[in-house]
Amino acid sequence: MGADVQTTSKQKNRWRWINPVVRIGATLQVAVVVVQASLAGLSLTGSREALVWHQRIGVEGITSFALIVLLLAVLNWRPGHGPAWPALVALVAMLALFLQIETGFARTQGVHLPTGVLIFGANLVIALRVRPSRAA
Repeated sequence: MGADVQTTSKQKNRWRWINPVVRIGATLQVAVVVVQASLAGLSLTGSREALVWHQRIGVEGITSFALIVLLLAVLNWRPGHGPAWPALVALVAMLALFLQIETGFARTQGVHLPTGVLIFGANLVIALRVRPSRAA
């Protein structure tokens, strides 16, 4: 029994590096979402180039970051023995992102804008609230 506890402790310590990486990934996601909001504002002034960049970053950049944050949050939870809630929040943010992209191209601003706020808030919560798990 003592060997099992020691192995679990070693496994937890082996994955301690993932926690700050989750926070960094979510922080970068928040920064990209802020850039998105800025580009959206510029596109409302009539800048066609800002709208093109808004679309490109939204489809390629934010989607990539969301997938990375989700993967990191799952790694923090399962092998890292961290809490499950960051993975769930990252999954909700990823699903919201798909809705965000669809409503953006459909020009449904009444759904598109609040969904962007949800994505921003979800990643901000992960960035600020994820803490290292306690080693046994």
